[in-house]
Amino acid sequence: MDKKKQVLISVAVSVILALLIGMYLTGLENKYKIGAKKVTVLVARDYIDQGSMINENMVEQVKIPQDYIQPKTLREYKDLNSETGIPLYMASAPILKGEQIMTTKVFGLGQETGLAAVIPTDKRAYSVSFEKQKVKGIIRPGNKIDIISVMDFYDDKGRKVEESRTILQNVSVISVGKQIFGVTKPEKAGKAGEQNFNEEDGDSNILVSFAVTPEESQLLALVTNKGSISFALRPTGDEKVNEIYPAKMSKIFGAETSAAKMPQIGSSTLGMMKDFKKQQTEALKMLEKYGK
Repeated sequence: MDKKKQVLISVAVSVILALLIGMYLTGLENKYKIGAKKVTVLVARDYIDQGSMINENMVEQVKIPQDYIQPKTLREYKDLNSETGIPLYMASAPILKGEQIMTTKVFGLGQETGLAAVIPTDKRAYSVSFEKQKVKGIIRPGNKIDIISVMDFYDDKGRKVEESRTILQNVSVISVGKQIFGVTKPEKAGKAGEQNFNEEDGDSNILVSFAVTPEESQLLALVTNKGSISFALRPTGDEKVNEIYPAKMSKIFGAETSAAKMPQIGSSTLGMMKDFKKQQTEALKMLEKYGK
């Protein structure tokens, strides 16, 4: 091979090598440019404790290089809530200040997590069965209600007293049937604006759960066992606690029944009546203590 051909081959190899190096460097540059491109992610504004429901006040949007995004990181505020504004996530592990909000450290609130996941701290879920027709289309998870008890008892003079009393005010409803506050995938609704109460199961009653303190749960257990309860729905935004006086049948229909007009009863019945009066007295004390 003569010298001229050798030179031409060397030049061709050099050009090809230069092109390959140029392409590699260009690809490398583009890669770093893409990796350095800043994108928006959500990070913890402060320390978030395990079990906390994640809301917009607990996080902030920051821009970081794309290469530094952790897997399954939430990007925007709108990712935290459902279309109706209900929080979607609760921290399944502590999240440090400045740490990215990853779905690997939170879980979606919904039926798969159960009712316990949505009970506020220091509260308990107390459930009461109501007739479905008294609940359907009236209350929903997230509503606020007042709870009213109706009880019959005998006072210290042996007179029968029939009374209704608002025992709890501004109580949060956390579930109605299978509808749970904060569900990420609510069951398919029936008619527009109505919840699905699984009418196909044929049950005429539906279970409603309230978020109450341990003391309030004792009160509810007492009045549901000794009497009956109902509820009054509060308007949105009304959280006032009012002074409400009990309603008595004697005030509606006239003077209290005289003990002298009560029928004569035997000693055994009288003993049972005294025991019942004692239980009712305890109930009244509980109502007076927690019903204000």
